[in-house]
Amino acid sequence: MELKLEKREDLGKNKVKQIRSEGKVPAVVYGLEKEPVSVVTTPRALIDLFKNPLGSNIVFEGNVDGKKEKLITYRIERDAISQEILHVDFLRVEEKREIKVDVPLILEGTAPGQKMGGVLIQKTSELRIQSVPGNIPERIVIDLSQMQIGDYVKVKDIPTEDKFVFITNNDDTVVRIAAPRKVVAGAELGEAGAEGAEGEEGAASEEGAAAEGSSEE
Repeated sequence: MELKLEKREDLGKNKVKQIRSEGKVPAVVYGLEKEPVSVVTTPRALIDLFKNPLGSNIVFEGNVDGKKEKLITYRIERDAISQEILHVDFLRVEEKREIKVDVPLILEGTAPGQKMGGVLIQKTSELRIQSVPGNIPERIVIDLSQMQIGDYVKVKDIPTEDKFVFITNNDDTVVRIAAPRKVVAGAELGEAGAEGAEGEEGAASEEGAAAEGSSEE
């Protein structure tokens, strides 16, 4: 794919505001020990570029005033409310040089632990990897179909097929099936507390135990 980029010489906040008021997106091309180049593109061109299985992780040919380079989208700055693209950083890439990118994390299937009342907790929606451009996966998939209550998946448990390495801490938990809150609260009360709690006092004790369980989560 090719993206035409218009080189811009005038820099500064006022110029950036003017570019955005014209419905365009300011951007920068940098990397490979070359001088950064300030450029301009359009929201429509970016939307069309990202319409592919790799999304913003696609390697494309950037055409800056007739000069073509292999690029990848490194960072996208968006408006917090409208999600409008405010600025983009493009990184120059080479076929055999590794780069770092964030890849979407997808959960597939239903965990047996969920059917038994367990709570699915997903810690992140993407993971950072390091890879040559040609080995960047479309997504990282975790199969939930065998997970019981108490089971978890850490970064180091996810296969990479030797195509990339994780930059994220290998001991970080990505997803887990937690015990139901009511079960945890009941366990904290203990048998004596559960038998002795009656009426409003019992209700208050259970509520307090649930609050403790919540704070521990």
